[in-house]
Amino acid sequence: MLAQIFEQARLSGTRAVSVSSVTDPDLKRRASFSEKAEEVLVPAGSDPVELRKWLEGLGIGWSCKKGLKPESPNQDSFSVVIVENDIALYCVYDGHGPFGHDVSDLARENIVSFFLAHPLRDEDTKAAFEDSFLRTQRLLETSQGIDPAMSGTTCTMVYHKIRDMLWVAHVGDSRAIL
Repeated sequence: MLAQIFEQARLSGTRAVSVSSVTDPDLKRRASFSEKAEEVLVPAGSDPVELRKWLEGLGIGWSCKKGLKPESPNQDSFSVVIVENDIALYCVYDGHGPFGHDVSDLARENIVSFFLAHPLRDEDTKAAFEDSFLRTQRLLETSQGIDPAMSGTTCTMVYHKIRDMLWVAHVGDSRAIL
């Protein structure tokens, strides 16, 4: 879905960018309070550094730091998708349990696509959120190598249809404050 959004932005001459965390490649060896690794995706032909500076100019920032537990990787994740003059989607995932980093990553990798591709995203945003959360839960329950009974993640999503409305949805004990 992100590829389609990026192509539409490229064709219309608007800026679009996705910034998200990725599992630290060194897992347990990352120092306490170090930033989580990131991935920046942009439309073909766009400059990721320029688009990141554009986000900073809009006052949009993020930080995802590893805690004190030396025995585990940073279990939290985030994602930000912005399309100029159209939409913004901000998401935070608070992983927990022995494989919380895997669960939060799988949720991050899928729920954004589920939500952005949802046919009712703009007409019935509540239903789009609910369906996206349920699809992600089903995916977690059937994923190989992840035991969601012993590990999990919260998810807080903020969807901003520029010049229109702002919706907030969450599952678990994480919240957004406006």
